[in-house]
Amino acid sequence: QGPFQHSITSHALGTRGRLLTCTTTAGPVLWDVGAGRPLPTPKYTGKSPASSPDGRRLATHEGRAVGFWNFDTGELDRQVPFPHGFQ
Repeated sequence: QGPFQHSITSHALGTRGRLLTCTTTAGPVLWDVGAGRPLPTPKYTGKSPASSPDGRRLATHEGRAVGFWNFDTGELDRQVPFPHGFQ
């Protein structure tokens, strides 16, 4: 069975190709690509993850804002609200 017992709704490869984050119907999953195993649940709660070109940052849709996360530490660097009228 493994960690993907639920449908994957989006994914992003980061940290120089070592980590894969997936948003599933049950929540986020972080995967060590080289070791082929899941890691502790990431802290982000948003959807639609997208990796920065250097693979060090992750952007997620966090309700009415975009969250920018450090892929290595899992910490939220900043959150930018959508302009008025955007959803």
